[in-house]
Amino acid sequence: MRPAFSLTLRSGTFLLAAALAASSAAAQDSFTHEIRLTLDRSKLGTGKPAKPDERGIEEALKKRMPILGAKDGTIEVKSPEDIRIRVPVDKVGPTQLKMLVVPGQLELRYLDDVQTNLNPHGRYVLDVLSRSDGPDKLRFRERDSVKPIPPEEFFRRCPLIAGNEDLEPGAASVIRDGALMAVRVEFNKRATERLNRFQSKPGRILAILLDGEIITMNSVTRKIEKLKKKEPPIREDERTTIDILGGFSDGDEAGYLAAVFNAGPLRVPLKVVSAKIIAE
Repeated sequence: MRPAFSLTLRSGTFLLAAALAASSAAAQDSFTHEIRLTLDRSKLGTGKPAKPDERGIEEALKKRMPILGAKDGTIEVKSPEDIRIRVPVDKVGPTQLKMLVVPGQLELRYLDDVQTNLNPHGRYVLDVLSRSDGPDKLRFRERDSVKPIPPEEFFRRCPLIAGNEDLEPGAASVIRDGALMAVRVEFNKRATERLNRFQSKPGRILAILLDGEIITMNSVTRKIEKLKKKEPPIREDERTTIDILGGFSDGDEAGYLAAVFNAGPLRVPLKVVSAKIIAE
């Protein structure tokens, strides 16, 4: 009986040693997320697209790396149809992948002809449609005919106040004030002058759009007091900031949105093909 007991012990020791060796080898492996992207031809439009700039695609994606939670990584653009990103992170969620490839076109538009208490003769009516399965939906319609107007058509009729080209470098950041959270963006001097003129009259509605969809709206309810003499020009160090309260549901998503604004819009529309963990 003793030899049998001795044999069992040696066998168990061998299996334990093998398991520890395998565990040690696995611990030495480095795991990386590989994300494959390709050109989203469904968003290119009907016209003949310009030849994509592969270097421009790579530079734009490098600026969006913070969305993936990575300080470093590699981007390989073999062609607009074959793009691979590798980042040394444990997890990449679906929201991160979505924000990585959003076009990122920021627009601040003046809803100048929307009916309000201070603009009762506005040509258009804005309806807020409550939904139980998600955020409220906005609808625009003509006041007289009650005919709904597609948002993309309506926004084209609204004056553009500012866009991506008016942002200061690294202009976006997440701010928290108690329960309030917002993405704060800072505009350059040229846009500051336009925004100050816009805010000089009460009742104006400013819609902030991301890729053609409203993420927040601000109504100017105060009137800037004019000086007795001509107001002084905007100083070089004077900038306007706007707090964006929509387009995200938590602090992580607010950070992704800020990263998109800081990176700027993509040169070409992209979509995610796959995302997987690989061992190197």
